[in-house]
Amino acid sequence: MSQSGSKQCKILYAFEAEDSAELSIQENAIVTLYEADQTGDGWSYVIREDGVAGFVPTTHIEDIDDYSTPDGPEDQALSDDSSSNSSSEDESGPAPSDVSTIILPPNKVSANTSPNSNSQTIVSRSVIKRTPFTTSGAETFLRGEEVKVNRNNLQEYEKNVVMTVNGVLVWKPATEPASYRIGSTETNSKFGGAKNYTSYKIHPSNSECIARRFKQFDWLYDRLVTRFPTLAIPKLPPKTMRGRFNEDTVNMRKELLETWLNRLARHPIISESQLFGGFLKKESQTDWKKYKRAMERDPANQSGFFARTEIVGDFNRSLDGMQQDINGWEKLSKNLNGSLSYFRDILQNHSTEFARYYQNEFMTVGKAITNLSSLFKPDHHYPKEFELAVKNAGECFIASGKDFHSQQIQDAVPLRKGLEEYINLVSSQKQSISVAKDTLKKLKDAKKHHQENVIKDKCATVYATVEAEMNHFQQESVRDISDLMLRYLRFQVVYHKTVARNFEESLESFMKFAGKSTNGQNQQFANVPSPPAAATPGPAATTTTGKSSAPPPPPPPPPQALQSAKMQQNSF
Repeated sequence: MSQSGSKQCKILYAFEAEDSAELSIQENAIVTLYEADQTGDGWSYVIREDGVAGFVPTTHIEDIDDYSTPDGPEDQALSDDSSSNSSSEDESGPAPSDVSTIILPPNKVSANTSPNSNSQTIVSRSVIKRTPFTTSGAETFLRGEEVKVNRNNLQEYEKNVVMTVNGVLVWKPATEPASYRIGSTETNSKFGGAKNYTSYKIHPSNSECIARRFKQFDWLYDRLVTRFPTLAIPKLPPKTMRGRFNEDTVNMRKELLETWLNRLARHPIISESQLFGGFLKKESQTDWKKYKRAMERDPANQSGFFARTEIVGDFNRSLDGMQQDINGWEKLSKNLNGSLSYFRDILQNHSTEFARYYQNEFMTVGKAITNLSSLFKPDHHYPKEFELAVKNAGECFIASGKDFHSQQIQDAVPLRKGLEEYINLVSSQKQSISVAKDTLKKLKDAKKHHQENVIKDKCATVYATVEAEMNHFQQESVRDISDLMLRYLRFQVVYHKTVARNFEESLESFMKFAGKSTNGQNQQFANVPSPPAAATPGPAATTTTGKSSAPPPPPPPPPQALQSAKMQQNSF
């Protein structure tokens, strides 16, 4: 885009100005291009609909006229079957949802415009919606319109190497994996305190600390999606405007950003890219702006990603085989999203509604037992230890109910967060799978015209990036979900062991009153320490030795206790 003039353009990505010469603009906004990039510095001068003007990155804008650019002769073999239906629709009927009304200026005449027409002519035609296949640059790559590059002249970190291992396509492993921790945060202001923002201090394991704002993370996400179109880029935490400086909100976002960074750092292609590495370097404001503009103009974006992809090893996959793999990925992605969402919802219900019900039921039982213990007073000639044993049993139920509710909520938090992250990650696979499906459609169309050799290798390259990414996801998911379940189950084991120990101690306190001990038939409780021995009031029972191996029965209550119990029953 180099010409100047007054033309309508569309904003592809949201942009926030950093100085008075730049212009903040929202994604999909329509602007007027007043002065295009004349000097090649990557900035164009546009005017918003409200009349405010300023500079925006040239890579962020797109001519609306690009939608009406006719296909060249070499595109006929690659066009969709539906493209033959892009002729003028019946103007007498209502326009369908995929048809736009276009006003042609006087100096442009289309095939549907009469040569004698004056001023403007309104026509209707089908507008092919922008799909992931087009926005990713895959279509541009298959058409041969990408910026040509000689991979032999590229540095290793500039290549996207796909390796064939046991017939499976995988990314080349990273050489220097790093991890990141976000420590403290700091609220700063600019424009004399008119605008506040939070800085997050990132501590890389292999370099010095740097500070980044959330909008810089947001910029990185947009660039990653553009730079690596078939990679599943996890989405950022939502932009929370209300309460965004609240301590709880800041801490939650800090934790999510740290998880997001480490997810990217484990990716063998992203972690070694200039885009990711440059974001985590400590630089001056001037260097930061140079880095931003260089990444926004990077020829490796979109179709350049495929041009820099190299397959190492033998790769010979049939069209049917690739189609079968894509169908499997699509089904797996859909089922994973459903199962993960279902597990998350059940876990939420288990740690709240069920845990509250469990708590209430156990506390009700515990209170009933505790109430019963109030009758077994020494005044009624019951052993004090017996009263305490019954009371402790009730308190054991009450404590178990209370602990269960709080423990389930606490233990479920890390697991729920991990499930949310994976639901987010699975949803990011839709674009990759869509690109692979449309790529095979183009290959099938070319095969019908006996021109598959023209794009066969390029289709294989696009497909290889998707298969390598899906295999990377599956390897990561095995490790990550195992870690999540191990952590959750360890918490549950510790809690239930504690509850079991408390109940065993309560059970042991009743043993001697039932004439039983941890010896003989009760060896399963032998590891539970016995409570201190206490003398039992009342006459001791005597038995005849040698007549029975059974333990002696408990001593009967004295007559005074029976008489007192009968009087108390009559009083009820």
